[in-house]
Amino acid sequence: MSLRERLRRDTRADHDRVDAAFGAFALGTAPGLRAFLQAQGAGLAALRGAEGAGDVADDLDRALGAIAADLAALGGRLPPAIPFAGPDHATARRYLWLGSRLGARVLARSWAASADPAVRAAGSYMGAAADPAPWRRFLADAGAHPAVGPEADRVVAATRAWFALFEAAALRETDAAAPERRHA
Repeated sequence: MSLRERLRRDTRADHDRVDAAFGAFALGTAPGLRAFLQAQGAGLAALRGAEGAGDVADDLDRALGAIAADLAALGGRLPPAIPFAGPDHATARRYLWLGSRLGARVLARSWAASADPAVRAAGSYMGAAADPAPWRRFLADAGAHPAVGPEADRVVAATRAWFALFEAAALRETDAAAPERRHA
């Protein structure tokens, strides 16, 4: 078994919770897209603020700029990063960043199907193409590393901690939007 396989196995439940939390946003509506972008922005800002984020910093800066532009178009603003207190590892940050881009590509189908012109105009982030090559390189690299040992344990623990942060970001925005949904 490789680190790639272990990450998939040991973080599956965490990944599923994050997918469910982000999948709950109605991306075809302005309030739903705004909440999604605020949650994604808070998580990505935490990744960007992590010590040693240099390997993905430029990509994160571009993504955060796109999210900020889209939020401004929707009457929102980028929230502050959620403080990250878990164990950290550069491999975990890359896994979350590259995986989030692929996840956004899947969710972009809901955004693209919207008939709301305000939603369609806020497409800097959702409309950005995610190059699959870095993800493939990551998978190849993780596939070449052992699944056992202290280093692999640190990567898995950090990945689970980052997933928890992204889940918290999504749930925070879901909770914040709840009164709006009740009064809609």
